[in-house]
Amino acid sequence: TVAGLAWTQQQLMNCLEHGQSWVALLCIGFTTGAIASAIGIGCDWFSEVRYGLCTGKGFWVGRYQCCGDAASIEKCDDWTEWREMAQ
Repeated sequence: TVAGLAWTQQQLMNCLEHGQSWVALLCIGFTTGAIASAIGIGCDWFSEVRYGLCTGKGFWVGRYQCCGDAASIEKCDDWTEWREMAQ
């Protein structure tokens, strides 16, 4: 029980007991944000991967990140479309 502890330990235990709901809310919020971020990044990647893959920097990189250094996204050597891979 809290009654048998020193005053500082009692205060610490009280803070921990009253802060549990805030810690749970923080964990739930962080997890929700991480899942939403993963869904957003996944949707962007899947919408670009249906046209081709980045062979220069890695397959997980989208077209705009793959061809960001190129003068034109249309003339990017690192991006390979599916029809080019099938030949």
